[in-house]
Amino acid sequence: MEANGSILTNKYSEGLPNARYYGGNEYVDELEILCQKRALQAFHLDPSKWGVNVQPYSGSVSIL
Repeated sequence: MEANGSILTNKYSEGLPNARYYGGNEYVDELEILCQKRALQAFHLDPSKWGVNVQPYSGSVSIL
């Protein structure tokens, strides 16, 4: 709930980390990369063999 109230919910962050369409997403990139690393660690996956997408697939899901 606390994350939904953060200023990150109002930030356009279209694209992938370090390759965003809009500028000023350094902190969003850091957060997304951290989530990717933690997801890989949680499932004991080798990052050289696996990738993970932690982005919501639609706007309606992302607000939950």
